[in-house]
Amino acid sequence: MHDEHKHTDGDPGYETRDVPGSLVFWSLTGLAIVTVISAIFVFGFFVYLRALPDKVTPTPSPFASDRMLPPTPRLQANPPLDLKEYNEKMDTARNAYGWVDKSKGVAHIPVDTALEIVAERGLPHGEENHVSQPLPAAAPTAGQPESQQPAADETAQQ
Repeated sequence: MHDEHKHTDGDPGYETRDVPGSLVFWSLTGLAIVTVISAIFVFGFFVYLRALPDKVTPTPSPFASDRMLPPTPRLQANPPLDLKEYNEKMDTARNAYGWVDKSKGVAHIPVDTALEIVAERGLPHGEENHVSQPLPAAAPTAGQPESQQPAADETAQQ
């Protein structure tokens, strides 16, 4: 089972061929000293570099006055404002009547109106229903004169 090791008088009780403890101690001490000296040197060098720009002024580039714009696309100057303007433009287009191609009779209509038309008629099926039929003239809504109502041909196609 378990053999007990008996120590003799000359046996120290551990492996004597290992690295001596004093060598490990002095190696770690030397490493710590070198680390501290390096940190002090780097700190001093940073202090020197921080003070350097006050003493030395760089010569301006000969191209400093001839500034060329970078190629497009360029970064936006004010992205939040650009996004706000874009969203306002899209909201206006989404909620208004207008022509896409007047010569072909293609108009755009507000999204809510288009949803009502799809709910009323359903989606087209197949090629025979690809071109939508003209809508009958819409009755004026309450509070809106008949002159402001869209013409039937404007709402015919999206």
